[in-house]
Amino acid sequence: APRVVTRASADLLESPAPSAARLEALPPKAAVEVIELSNAGYMKVKTPSGKVGWIPATSVATSP
Repeated sequence: APRVVTRASADLLESPAPSAARLEALPPKAAVEVIELSNAGYMKVKTPSGKVGWIPATSVATSP
């Protein structure tokens, strides 16, 4: 799966919605593995700690 990094800090959410519960706060430049894309502008990712959740697609930059 492709890997991306967060631009700034980002909240890992339980579901692809702004009102979703926060699972974890990701620091800037955290490398995450992309699992799925939603049609609502979110990416389902797996964090370095192994948690799976959603982050806004605007929060990430593709790694070189």
